[in-house]
Amino acid sequence: MRLLKNYSMLSAASLLESVIAISVIGICTIISMTVFSRTLSSSMYALDIEAEQQVNELWLQTQLTKDFNDNTYKYTRYSIKKEVKDYDLNTSGRLVYFTIKTPTKKQRVITYFAKE
Repeated sequence: MRLLKNYSMLSAASLLESVIAISVIGICTIISMTVFSRTLSSSMYALDIEAEQQVNELWLQTQLTKDFNDNTYKYTRYSIKKEVKDYDLNTSGRLVYFTIKTPTKKQRVITYFAKE
């Protein structure tokens, strides 16, 4: 009986603190699950990032070698097509289009301008 009297002496503040702590943990869990699900459903996959990095390397190679010819680069999991077009009659520049084709997306075009 003496033990029961000790438990009845607990203040309501400890119950309120417990409810607030559980609420904070629940809110943090909801926020972390939302961030995690957005990360998983992101439109950028590792393959797309790898292909984009390869396009950057091809663009630098094109600038260094001044190779402004159309070309197709085939890799194991994706392909990149390079198309070069004159920009304007008045300016001496060219537009270089890189089209990425991967299984995860239909295609993506990255455009660069090369001034001569």
